[in-house]
Amino acid sequence: MAKNPHFLSQMAHVEVLTTDLNRSVEFFRDVVGMDETGREESSVYLRAWGDYF
Repeated sequence: MAKNPHFLSQMAHVEVLTTDLNRSVEFFRDVVGMDETGREESSVYLRAWGDYF
């Protein structure tokens, strides 16, 4: 469970470059509270709470 599931909303678009994709996804999902909405090759798409864009 995320520490604060409503930490971010209405974030629009952000690109994050990382050397450890799995750890970054775990951070944004488990700590920040974002939801994973899809994956393509080396990309992961996350959605903030209340983000409908």
